[in-house]
Amino acid sequence: MIVAQVVGGKVPSCVYCGTSAIGPVTGVTTYTFTGVSTSTAKSTRYFVVGLTTISPAIVSVTVDGISCTQLVNPQPNPGPFFVRTEFWGVALPVGTSSTVVVTISSSTNVRVGATFWSLYGLRSNTPYATVTTASLPATLDITGQARGIVLGLAGNSQVSGTFTWTGATQDYQTDQATNIMTRTGAHLTIAPGVNPVPLSLAFSASPSQWAISAAWR
Repeated sequence: MIVAQVVGGKVPSCVYCGTSAIGPVTGVTTYTFTGVSTSTAKSTRYFVVGLTTISPAIVSVTVDGISCTQLVNPQPNPGPFFVRTEFWGVALPVGTSSTVVVTISSSTNVRVGATFWSLYGLRSNTPYATVTTASLPATLDITGQARGIVLGLAGNSQVSGTFTWTGATQDYQTDQATNIMTRTGAHLTIAPGVNPVPLSLAFSASPSQWAISAAWR
């Protein structure tokens, strides 16, 4: 568990910019998301792409041709029809919309879901903590620090169901029947002097999902 630290300076901010999904598609390894909102241009903006795929490894992510950094280590190959979840990020000081290109390692019946957040005013673009888990419910075991931001992401490829976040604001939830995968994302901005806030996630149906979280300051 991360211990809260009270530090000076402005509290960073987070803007949820939307979510989209493509697939299932066979025969391609590149997925392009166009017209992605990135919110307000600012010198301190850090753009985060949260990805959910069905099984194949994510090779690279670019935003307007700029290479992103993988922020969460990839999970071991979870097997056919299981969800892989990852965060990627890039400093993006200009523009209000972008093209995001995701390259994956397999071209067989692949589904890719992408979620987007813009973070502003971070002390560091590198998360001070990240967590991955396949437990049900998912106790992400990450505690946000004062004057910080936490993002959470999860997906299930096999069944419809309801995700319930504790300790964060849910930004969206999609259902397998209408949006390729059952997916969800959430964020939390922590004010100065606030006690540590643990983050957890429950799912109403069977397992086979991955959940991740990352914390910045």
